[in-house]
Amino acid sequence: MPAGGVYKQLEGTSMASPHVAGVAALARAVNPKLTGYRLKRILMSTAVNTRSLRGKTVTGSRVDAIRAIRKARRLKARSGPG
Repeated sequence: MPAGGVYKQLEGTSMASPHVAGVAALARAVNPKLTGYRLKRILMSTAVNTRSLRGKTVTGSRVDAIRAIRKARRLKARSGPG
């Protein structure tokens, strides 16, 4: 619980960045060989278009952790062990 016992709603890049970075870390954990470029492509291609974000974000989408992790895992399986 935050100081004062009150939660606040915050928005913007400073709030989105930790979430996207967390998903990137999870995807990299299942496929450590991902390059930065490939990781970005995974995050962008698995994002979910969200009507309420249109015009508010570059992509109009939100990150989807499950889809990103599954795609990272599939790419690892295709590239073989190790």
